Amino acid sequence: MQFDPVEQAEIREARLSMLTEEQIAVYESVTADLVAGSGGLHFLDAPAGTGKTFLLEVLLAFVRSRGELALAVAASGIAATLLPGGQTAHSTFKIPVRLLRSNKDVCAVGAQSKQAEVFRRVRLIVWDEISMTNRKDLESVDRCLRDVRKQDKPFGGVTLVCSGDFRQLLPVVVNGTRANSVMACVCR
Repeated sequence: MQFDPVEQAEIREARLSMLTEEQIAVYESVTADLVAGSGGLHFLDAPAGTGKTFLLEVLLAFVRSRGELALAVAASGIAATLLPGGQTAHSTFKIPVRLLRSNKDVCAVGAQSKQAEVFRRVRLIVWDEISMTNRKDLESVDRCLRDVRKQDKPFGGVTLVCSGDFRQLLPVVVNGTRANSVMACVCR
């Protein structure tokens, strides 16, 4: 999906003045990583209605205003529709849908595919509702990006911003106990 850099710059500028001090601190930390090209992993853990999605939109606009590629993904289709250009993480990364997950699951992305080319160009990934994501799915994406980008840095050197509320929904574990659900969490 193409975004007009001028329009994205206007969105970014209009919304920057609406950020809280805490959101500005996160914005500055993430954009510093992006400008430096150093990658980085950022977690936004806050209750519903505190502006996580709004901040993600500003970060997406920052990257897209520079004519660079940013991907917006979410654990659910509903959450994905709230992000500009959003898709489910499973669709974007071709994460296998399995009832039983293993540490060896890989994303179904061929090294010469169009999706692999997108992954080589991406600068920022925002992942909303990360609290609903099974950690093995996130690990599969990490392995995929390292492989496709040929970089042994977390997520292949891409800046990743994960957002969610760990006080809400946990990942679904079929026939799992509470302990199984906690073990499946990205953050424990």
